[in-house]
Amino acid sequence: MDQELKAYLDGKFGEIDRKFARIDERFAQIDERFAQIDERFAQIDRQFKEVYERIDAVQASMFRRLDEVAATLEEHFRDQQTEMLKAAFTLQEQIGIRLRENDGAMTAVKERMTVMERRLFEIEKRLLMPPQPQ
Repeated sequence: MDQELKAYLDGKFGEIDRKFARIDERFAQIDERFAQIDERFAQIDRQFKEVYERIDAVQASMFRRLDEVAATLEEHFRDQQTEMLKAAFTLQEQIGIRLRENDGAMTAVKERMTVMERRLFEIEKRLLMPPQPQ
């Protein structure tokens, strides 16, 4: 009976060993599947990292471009401002020249009026004087 019990137990242990072997195979398959899932997540992470890097590059490029556009606009505004100031200065000079010319003309008119008033006064004085005998 010892032999039979031993054979029986060996058979049962063999069955248990085979079941554990199948369980171990199943765990190995599950472990392999998890490894595949981990690798897929790693790929996705790399893809996201690449996308983020491209987004950062595009963002940096946009900021550089905006800075360039702002600098260009600033330069154009300064140029326009300079042109307007030049035009205003030229106009001011021309107006100054005309005003000085008008002042000169007004002075000449005043002088002529003074001369005419003096002559008119002289004429009035002669008209009001009695004639002198000769």
